Amino acid sequence: PIERAQVHVQRAMRVGVHVEIDGEPERVVPDDPKDDYLVALAIESGADYLVSGDPHLVGPSLRQGAVPVLTPRQFSDLL
Repeated sequence: PIERAQVHVQRAMRVGVHVEIDGEPERVVPDDPKDDYLVALAIESGADYLVSGDPHLVGPSLRQGAVPVLTPRQFSDLL
């Protein structure tokens, strides 16, 4: 439901951090290099997870050692 999503968004806004990456991010998403910056931001911020429904990120194609990627459903189940 939309109310549950709004609760999660509000919480993320309260505990989120601002992170910037200098230069080009390391290549970690072989199937879609445009997504590399998302993984770089997650790693730089010390995120426990990256939440995405993008199949390039959720699939097993990420470089080993990158931040774990969860679907929104998987993340919601953790909460």
